[in-house]
Amino acid sequence: KRNIDRELTMSGITRISGGRLSVKATTLKALIGFTYRAKEREITGGPAWFDSERYDIEAKAPDSSAGSEFELRVMLQTLLAERFKLKFHTDTKEMPGYELLVAKSGPKLTPNNGADCVPDAEHVCGLITRIGQIRGQDGTMPQFADVLSGFMDRPVADKTGLTGSFKDLKLEWVPDEHQYQNWGALAYTRPVSDPDGPSLFTALQEQLGLRLEPQKVPIKVIVIDSAEKPTENEAAISTP
Repeated sequence: KRNIDRELTMSGITRISGGRLSVKATTLKALIGFTYRAKEREITGGPAWFDSERYDIEAKAPDSSAGSEFELRVMLQTLLAERFKLKFHTDTKEMPGYELLVAKSGPKLTPNNGADCVPDAEHVCGLITRIGQIRGQDGTMPQFADVLSGFMDRPVADKTGLTGSFKDLKLEWVPDEHQYQNWGALAYTRPVSDPDGPSLFTALQEQLGLRLEPQKVPIKVIVIDSAEKPTENEAAISTP
């Protein structure tokens, strides 16, 4: 249903056990971004209300055991097509961004050499993030560039030429105001443990031997062809 009191409602998308999904005060644009794993800057077009009107959605998978993130995203794809009459296509567009390059000092990364990653209390397979930190045990440079994009005001494209995955990967920095805002309101109020620590750009060179250079980069974008507001008898957007 349409959320009129959006200023008083905490927005967000929450996965609940039992194959349920709860969406609060979320725009259609943000919902598309979640459903198709796209950042909002990678979504173009759409009607005037696309990024302003907010909706609440309570959805439940037909099979209560189907509660994985993948299955819920598939369910949302169907919901967007049926209730919002969403139609779109993908394209590649050049936009201002950053190239992730190897610094002059050379990379400070440890190749994984094809070894299987075994997670434990200290090691996480893949990459995980929190505000001011990226770490992981089996991360590739394209994955790392994509994670960096989430903190930056522009997309990041991997141009390091480094192949394979890397272990003991850890980057720590002091986020600036913009990076806090990108991460969300809750993170924005979080105190910084070391206010004199390095910026993201400095940390990349000192800790990983990488650097960011402003360039136009090709980015895959979702182009909205059409979308409609749910009709009144469909205002309670839910699935049985």
